[in-house]
Parts: sequence; C-alpha cells; structure tokens
Amino acid sequence: MEEFGHTLEQALDRPVLDETGLTGRYDIGLREDLSSTSEFIEQLRMQLGLALTPARRDVPMLVVRLV
Repeated sequence: MEEFGHTLEQALDRPVLDETGLTGRYDIGLREDLSSTSEFIEQLRMQLGLALTPARRDVPMLVVRLV
C-alpha cells in the first residue's frame, strides 16, 4: 500500500498518508477511462473500499539551502 500511496501522490499532486494498516502485496485494477479526479477517487472507494479524506496535518519537511 505504501507504493500505491506514492502513485496516488503523483496522480493527485498532493501528499497521501497511508492509514490503512495493510501490509503485503496487492493487485489493484482500476478503469483507465476516468475523466476527473473525483471519478478516480470514487472508483477507489467503490472498487477497493479506500476513502481519500482531505485533512490538514503537520508534515515534517527537510529544507536544504545553499549558503
């Protein structure tokens, strides 16, 4: 699920935190003809039972600057 979370981050262009607690490997199949982000999120919910919930969270970041 961690790898899938990284894929979701790229697709949605925002951080995704995996709170499923699932471990191991899974085969995930989604339709490729989805026309919007909301359709994609709905398919995740319907087909996989995953709910993407927007929330504000403190996320630690490392900032590197050239001095």
